[in-house]
Amino acid sequence: MNLKLREYRERSGLTQKQLAREIKKAVGTIQSWEAGDSYPNAEAICLMCDFFGTDPNDFLGWYDEHPEDRPSASVTRDEAALIDNYRASPPEGREFVARAAMMACGQAQEGRDSSSEAEAV
Repeated sequence: MNLKLREYRERSGLTQKQLAREIKKAVGTIQSWEAGDSYPNAEAICLMCDFFGTDPNDFLGWYDEHPEDRPSASVTRDEAALIDNYRASPPEGREFVARAAMMACGQAQEGRDSSSEAEAV
């Protein structure tokens, strides 16, 4: 198991003592989990995932990148970054990005027949 407790705790700016207080566990328990001497049970994992706003797969280090977020091999790094930024945007930002992409696509396809434009969208 690759428990990422320390990573999440430090990213949140918490000490072990502060985290222990927040999730109602002993400091020694947090220390033991971070050292890999013992592991939290399912209830504690769910509690910490809720607290840190993550899912168990990421928290337990079962994969570094969520398979659904992984771009396909045909997507360039720039395209993957655009997708990531789109997904991280609020709804109004997503709408703006979608409109901008459609406008750029329309400009790039000038001179093509309308059936080609329909297929590209």
